[in-house]
Amino acid sequence: MKYYIFGMDREDPESCAALYGELGINAVVSPPSKEAVKALERRAIEVWQCFGAFSLGDAPEGTLSQDAFGNRKPWFSSGCPNEDSLWERNLARAIGKARETGCTRILSDGARFASPEPHGDMFFSCFCPRCMKKGELLGFDMEKMKRDVKAWGTQKGKTIPVDWLRFREMCIKERMDDLAQAAQGASLRSGAFIFPFSLGKLVGQTGASVSGLDMAAPMLYRAYRHSPAIACLNGEYASLAEVFASRGEGDPRSCVESLTGMRLPQTDIREEGFPPDMIRKESEGWKAAFPGILAPILQAEDAYLGETIRASERGMAQEIGFFAYSKENIGYIENALKG
Repeated sequence: MKYYIFGMDREDPESCAALYGELGINAVVSPPSKEAVKALERRAIEVWQCFGAFSLGDAPEGTLSQDAFGNRKPWFSSGCPNEDSLWERNLARAIGKARETGCTRILSDGARFASPEPHGDMFFSCFCPRCMKKGELLGFDMEKMKRDVKAWGTQKGKTIPVDWLRFREMCIKERMDDLAQAAQGASLRSGAFIFPFSLGKLVGQTGASVSGLDMAAPMLYRAYRHSPAIACLNGEYASLAEVFASRGEGDPRSCVESLTGMRLPQTDIREEGFPPDMIRKESEGWKAAFPGILAPILQAEDAYLGETIRASERGMAQEIGFFAYSKENIGYIENALKG
């Protein structure tokens, strides 16, 4: 199995690189310095570059997303997925940095629309002027879509608007295909950190939208302890249940199960999360849908990390990553890989 990790020790990259070599970690995503890159190169450990797809940085307020209720604000420190200036700037910077550091892969993070976590905030987007125009060009009735999304978010018994999901998928496919083409032009392999398979359709990440990439890295964090737990199974599922509860559903869990096709544990989802076998199911889903390298990234801070790794392997993962380096988290990884 090929292992990779997000980040490394900034203060002592030499010792950290040596430890990674001992543990059989083959690649590091976004090392923090030139010294770290050199330490990894000496041990033939690959360097991969990650970038925030729609990260705002110092972008103007006009680049923000707008939900069906008229709210305009950032989500995941990001702006509108159809704001070309954000995407083009962030991709160009990442390609430049990848060339400087001798990277072999470039990975997007957040190449999607807003998700349920936290608490449904900005999930019902995007209906800014850019997206309204984009959707019309793609053949959608965007005014009807906006009304339907508002109804789904507020009225009991409504089904999710299929055209909304399709619009999201089509927009993200354009970005992923662009990433694949740009990476190929820079002699890099392309990849993306993406949502769990059971939730991917909600944010525009599907087998069709990511099919042009060389690598897919679903973020399979089964019980993330920090808040907000964005892109994490426990946080996203808990917030999705909140969406159904807020519109008056008597049994929000059943609504979630019907939408995602996954059975939920009879515990506090946000606090307790999911058992390791959920990672197998999510890996299997993406393996069946994605033709390239399946490389799930797991939360390192997991008392059952060894079991979670084995569950991902049973799900046909070809590479496995860990999020993220810290002096505390490396202990979990050592125990899992040496045990």
